[in-house]
Amino acid sequence: MTLDTEEFIRRFVLHVLPKGFRRIRHLGFLANACRVVKLARIRVALEAPELPPPAEPVDYRERYAILTGRRLNLCPVCGGRMVEIGFVPHSDTLRYATPRCDTS
Repeated sequence: MTLDTEEFIRRFVLHVLPKGFRRIRHLGFLANACRVVKLARIRVALEAPELPPPAEPVDYRERYAILTGRRLNLCPVCGGRMVEIGFVPHSDTLRYATPRCDTS
């Protein structure tokens, strides 16, 4: 489609908001403010079955085991069970160490 310059600018300016207005990005039944209520009404109107309740969130170790088939608490070498004994704190000296400069 070919447009005159004036017609192109007229159509373009229709999409420019006046100063002080904000663009609304989410409209309709998926808008965050009332999504749950509206989706429930839509399911009733469509006579759709109720959704099952969401599953309990699993630990990242369990999620890793489901996705990869390997467990994080098993040693990859001997197959023995690894047990968490303690936490090793981060060292601040490594973060701010002076960079080495090789002058050779």
